[in-house]
Amino acid sequence: HSPAGWRGGRCSAPQPASVMAKAGRDLLDASPVVSRILSYSTPRSLYLLGRTCAVARQQVNTFHKLAFDINRHLRRYFRDPMGFRILQAQTSAIISGSEAIQFLDRVHYARSDLDIYVAEPTHVVQLLAFLDKEGYRFYPTEYQKALGDENHPIEHVLAHDKLYRRSPLAFPHEDQVLQGREYVTNVLNYRRDHLQGHSQTIQVICGMENALEAI
Repeated sequence: HSPAGWRGGRCSAPQPASVMAKAGRDLLDASPVVSRILSYSTPRSLYLLGRTCAVARQQVNTFHKLAFDINRHLRRYFRDPMGFRILQAQTSAIISGSEAIQFLDRVHYARSDLDIYVAEPTHVVQLLAFLDKEGYRFYPTEYQKALGDENHPIEHVLAHDKLYRRSPLAFPHEDQVLQGREYVTNVLNYRRDHLQGHSQTIQVICGMENALEAI
């Protein structure tokens, strides 16, 4: 006597499509499971999965909203991410470097910093004021310390920056950090320390003409 589901030593026909479809929908309805699967999926896989059915498309769209939530991503650095985004629009500041890659790849690198590119001197001042409000402090390089008063180093750095912009040959930069970066006038390191012992670093890269050119 053959076991149930077997005919002549071979497995019987597969389950009806409706049964398989229901099993697929049940899996897609299990949000924690699906989120884990989607987090390891490539953009191509996400696109193809979203085209299979309405339930899958809804899950992929929900995942996209969470995975590519820029406010959630920026909240690692700013208490007011929306305020920073508004400032970005006002100053044409651009985020580049590893943080941009992490956002697109949906990953997080431990001890990574945030690189912000901005050009216009008045926009630089606006950005630095926002960082100060967020609890960040300027940490000058040895070269930047030598430019003037140690109690107010950023003012002297920005003053030298203005002179350099007006006449690069008359007021050359000797900072090793800027060697070979002709479209960058300054790199300003800002850091915020936490009681837990870790710190966060933001680098403000000042462009000569525009932020994109500096990148």
